[in-house]
Amino acid sequence: MEPEDFQLTNSSEVPHDVSVTEDFSSMKRAMHAFIMVILIITCILGVWRNGLVIWTTDFKLKKSANTVWLLNLAVGDFTFSLLLPLFITYITLEFNWPFGRLFCKLTYGVVVLCLHASIFTLATISMDRCVSVVLPIWSRNHRGPRLAALLSLGVWIAATISSAPSFVFQQLVAQGNRTQCSTQYLLEGERVESLRYPRKRALTLAHFLLSFLLPLLVIVISCAIIGLRLRWDHLAPSGSKPFRVMGAIIQAFILCWAPYHVISILVLFHPYDGPWPLVPISYSLACINSCINPVLYISCGRTLET
Repeated sequence: MEPEDFQLTNSSEVPHDVSVTEDFSSMKRAMHAFIMVILIITCILGVWRNGLVIWTTDFKLKKSANTVWLLNLAVGDFTFSLLLPLFITYITLEFNWPFGRLFCKLTYGVVVLCLHASIFTLATISMDRCVSVVLPIWSRNHRGPRLAALLSLGVWIAATISSAPSFVFQQLVAQGNRTQCSTQYLLEGERVESLRYPRKRALTLAHFLLSFLLPLLVIVISCAIIGLRLRWDHLAPSGSKPFRVMGAIIQAFILCWAPYHVISILVLFHPYDGPWPLVPISYSLACINSCINPVLYISCGRTLET
């Protein structure tokens, strides 16, 4: 997720016709206002819901694999939501970054880290649910909080590796009288412009595969196996609550993340350099996923355990 993703254009160019420019500026202001409202709501709900999950799982519930998964998921989403005020401030200041170079790298790096950790955790939870339904005896004997904690550690290590480019390539860039925090795809001091686009293309496609396509396949396949097992064992009829919850999990993941990745790839390969109003909207949808996760996965855990 890049800072320019919340802007309305991919370049600093705007239409030269006065009337067109005024319409474009009005659309841009309206879009930025809409994004700010979405981010503020997401921040409030994300901090509240995920904070409640953290407090409940850490202090109120008995330690189990399920509580470890929910705690792990909530920590990533809570941290992401907690950083949203920096994005809101950045948009309010018309994309002038006031927090310095270190916070530029850390903020965007940690945001991508938390998003990847959340997505990888969602996929891991789906696999865990699948194993607990398909292999119930093995799960009762081996599926405990220690194993879940080790797998969670692996999730965060994988998320750290996959988000490393965000820490490396995020830089402060002077744009007129503004200082923007943006992904440059060149190391500091590098002047080889021919490296910029191949790196952007490689990282965008890797991001699509690692944080959307593969996790989506894991979630869909796991839910499908769970659904088949429940039907074969006559534990739940089609249309019952377990199937509705699993369907909601898949739908939420696709609705929140598919526009983000589809539009990112379109922007990457499409030669048109004009306004892309759907770009900031798609990234706002991705942010909303952080306050939906707690409700869906708590419902999933309660449903499959009853």
